[in-house]
Amino acid sequence: MASGDAEKHELNEPWAIWEQREQGKNMSYGDKLFKLCTFSTVEEFWGYWNNIPSPSQVLFDGFTRKKFADRTVEGFAVFKEGIVPEWEDPENKNGGEWSIRKGTGRVLGKASARAIGELIDPGNEVTGVRVIHKNNKKDKKDSGNNYRYEIWLRGLSRAKADEIRNRTMDVVNSGSSGAPWVSNEFVYKKH
Repeated sequence: MASGDAEKHELNEPWAIWEQREQGKNMSYGDKLFKLCTFSTVEEFWGYWNNIPSPSQVLFDGFTRKKFADRTVEGFAVFKEGIVPEWEDPENKNGGEWSIRKGTGRVLGKASARAIGELIDPGNEVTGVRVIHKNNKKDKKDSGNNYRYEIWLRGLSRAKADEIRNRTMDVVNSGSSGAPWVSNEFVYKKH
């Protein structure tokens, strides 16, 4: 078999990678969102993901606003195709999100891969994952927990939400050399 003929690992549904850009003060949140690509296989995801800078390379680090090409990026999101990473989207508006603040930007790829592979989702509840920079503006120095990771859910079942949080912790903590993610660090918010 030729190298280009390798077996593809199809996802159950297509997903998209989004970029949230810093724009003018009078712009709506939706105007800051730009879809970078759509993918429907594991190989396509990693092909795109490995060519996007890591969040720590382009997001605000608590000290400097970084430019990526011609723009400043505030966040990245990986959402199911057809679902926009905003609360007002019909698939998100009746749901909620788990969020956790952490200092490293390396986790998003791992969490995204598990979300698209449906390893953290017991029943089509996860609509997407997102990371944004959220340093506390009151702090004069970097707090170390610069990034807020979010797992967006379509429904409000707390039991399902708790299961998704627990599966996410298992995935992120497995093989990790950093401080473990623990349940009391997560905050749940309804959209």
